[in-house]
Amino acid sequence: RIGRLLGEVEPLALDVARLAAQARRAELEREMNDVRSNLADRQHNVRVRDETRRLSGRILDGLRETTETFVKERLADITPLLQAIYDSIDPHPTLQNVELLARTSYGRGRLDAQISDPEQRSAKTTSPPMILSSSQSNALAVAIFLTLNLSTPSAPLASLLMDDPLQSLYR
Repeated sequence: RIGRLLGEVEPLALDVARLAAQARRAELEREMNDVRSNLADRQHNVRVRDETRRLSGRILDGLRETTETFVKERLADITPLLQAIYDSIDPHPTLQNVELLARTSYGRGRLDAQISDPEQRSAKTTSPPMILSSSQSNALAVAIFLTLNLSTPSAPLASLLMDDPLQSLYR
């Protein structure tokens, strides 16, 4: 009888081992399907983020371009006023033309003053303090300050008092 029982146990043990292997395979297939689904979701998220990054880059480029155009147009509008104020101060014998130039540096907008000699096109600089004396630089700064405030529709300053900002300017 024991021999017969042992003969019956062996096929049962093989069946149990087969069923365990099938259960493990089914569990691994479920895990693999979950991993594939998770991977597909992540790949979709990456594609969506890449598309969002690409679109936001295009929007930022468009905003930068529009801003640059707007600033250049605005500066062109106020250049005659700046030139008139600078001419009335007349701080330098040859560097008589002045204009404001916009540029971007390290992601920040910058405004540079350029002065030039109207008779020599090559005689221009965007670093006036390197050429002008301190009083001539002060005169240029006053001209720019007045231009920016007078050209603003709702001027930030209702009134302005200056204690002889050009006092040391000699001709």
